[in-house]
Amino acid sequence: MSGGGESTRFYTSLSYMKQTGIFSNQGMERFTGNANVTHKFGHFTLTYSSLFSKINQNLTNDGGASFSSPIANYAFIQSPSSVAYLPDGTMARGSETNSLTSVNPIYEALHTYDKTDIKRAFNSLKLDWNIWDGLRLSEKMTYDYTSNNEDVLWDRLSNDGSPSGNLQRYNGSISQLNGQTQLAYVKTFGLHNIDALLGYETEKYVTRYNYISGKDYPGDLYEFGNAGTTSAESKVSGYTLASWLGRVNYNYDNKYYAGVSFRRDGSSRLSKDNRWGNFWSVSAAWRFGSEKFMEPIKQVVSDGKLRASYGVNGTLPSSFYGYQNWYKYGQYYNGKSGMAIVGIGNPELQWEKNRSVNWVLT
Repeated sequence: MSGGGESTRFYTSLSYMKQTGIFSNQGMERFTGNANVTHKFGHFTLTYSSLFSKINQNLTNDGGASFSSPIANYAFIQSPSSVAYLPDGTMARGSETNSLTSVNPIYEALHTYDKTDIKRAFNSLKLDWNIWDGLRLSEKMTYDYTSNNEDVLWDRLSNDGSPSGNLQRYNGSISQLNGQTQLAYVKTFGLHNIDALLGYETEKYVTRYNYISGKDYPGDLYEFGNAGTTSAESKVSGYTLASWLGRVNYNYDNKYYAGVSFRRDGSSRLSKDNRWGNFWSVSAAWRFGSEKFMEPIKQVVSDGKLRASYGVNGTLPSSFYGYQNWYKYGQYYNGKSGMAIVGIGNPELQWEKNRSVNWVLT
């Protein structure tokens, strides 16, 4: 659905999808919606965008380590002589199945589940200011949030959960906040074309993880308060990134091109002495397809461009805290709980810089 007037425009949509899997207890349904609003006032343009999705997913164990894995059962464990039901209509169990592991995968599917609920919301807000002819300032904020809640149950009647049941719950979330400030200048002076940009960007990324497991259930009420034994684990981690950047692109008559770019990035993944890195590139191109000497062969070669570039870019370490020593509570020694070092940091970690040269003929 869309509409609006001269200064304000909007667009919105909703969708639903449901899909069944190829195995029992497997399927997915998804709800999605988005909304976009643009409002112009004076020299300003305000744009808001929102995207929301919700996924309900029923999974099956697709690995070979579980008795209920349909792939392992049908590919390796079961045989043509295996039976799922007895002549009286009841389900076969144990040696009655005639299977290699005495497991009935249909029975297992009735006593296990793996349910996941995923929600995601992505929102952005942008303000553009047309300061002057060709000069524009923009400020943009985006926030991306995803939550993932998963419950896995092997009840006490299943082979995986026998004899007293096992329930696992995972709650996780990922959030990412980005901010961008950009000053752009795009202008044409006769045959001369200029495109320049200055900018500052920030990024904050946080992931949260909570896991709890319960077993030794006395009955069929599978919640952690009823478990005889529970264990839990939680973790929070993240990083921040700040960047200054600039670029200038120039071309003459859309034939001869030149460009230069520079950015300075600082990341919390590195120590203060190595946190910042400088990266740059230069490029040039010649659109020889527009030259007069190409006119006799225009029917064969309609256009052509030769481009060359050289630049330095950087890659960060995969670990968020690789430069620091890691300490963790809950470590046991001689029957007592305490704290121990679980990771040795390397304070000399730096940006991994890569230099590249490109020659392209198109």
